[in-house]
Amino acid sequence: RLPPAGLAAAAAAAMGDMEAQLQGKSFWYPDATRQTAEDIMKAARTGSFVIRRSSQPQSLALSHKLEDGAFGHALIRWTGDGYCLEQTTDVHSTIEALVASLDLRLVEIKPRPDTVANGQRVLFQAEAVTTFSATKKTELTFKRDALMNVFDEEPGWYYGELDGEVGKFPSGLTRVIKGSEAPGYTPGKSQAPGTGAQVVEQANAHKPEPVNRLARKSTKQKVTATNSNGGGGGGAPA
Repeated sequence: RLPPAGLAAAAAAAMGDMEAQLQGKSFWYPDATRQTAEDIMKAARTGSFVIRRSSQPQSLALSHKLEDGAFGHALIRWTGDGYCLEQTTDVHSTIEALVASLDLRLVEIKPRPDTVANGQRVLFQAEAVTTFSATKKTELTFKRDALMNVFDEEPGWYYGELDGEVGKFPSGLTRVIKGSEAPGYTPGKSQAPGTGAQVVEQANAHKPEPVNRLARKSTKQKVTATNSNGGGGGGAPA
C-alpha cells in the first residue's frame, strides 16, 4: 500500500489527468459552481450537460438538464482503474467514454441571443425534431436537432434564424426549448402583423427559388408516357 504522501500524489496526478482530458471541450467549465452550471444550461436543450470541478476529492461534477427543465448533478470519480459516476460500478477508461455511455447530448450549448436579423428580438429557441427541406426561397432548411432563434410566429409557422440564414418553417416540426423564452414573451402572439414575413422577404429577395426535384421528375414521367403512346393518340387511358 502507498503511504499517505504517495496516495495524495496519486490523487493529484489522477485529477490532473482528468482535467487534461477535458481541455478545449465545449462542455468543460472548470470554474463553474452548481448554480452557474444551471444558469448556463437554462436555455439549453434537454440532455445538455457541463462538467466542472468539484469540492469532493478525486472527483469532477457532471451537471445536466432533465426532460422537465430541472437539473441533475452527479460526481465523476477516479477509481484507480478508470472513471465512473458515484454509486455506480461501470468503469470507463476515459471521461468521454463515460459520457458516451449516458443519455446526454454531446453538443455545444448556444445561449439565446437578444436579437438576430438586423435587430429582430428573439422570442425563444426551437429545436428541430426532424429534417425540413425548403420548397420556397423564404423557407428555412434545417436538419434534425438544429436550433433556430425564433423572432416571430403565426399559426403553423415560425420565423427564425439559423447560422445567419433567416426564413419561415413549420412550427409543428420543432419543439420550444424550455427556459429559452424572452422576458415578457406571450406564446402565439406575433410581434406585429406581417413583421416576420416582411423581414424574411427582404432577406431572401435575391435568392433563387429552390429546385423542386419532385416536380421535375413528375414532368419527365408524363412526357415519357405521352411519347410511348405515339404523341397521345390511341393509347389506352391510365
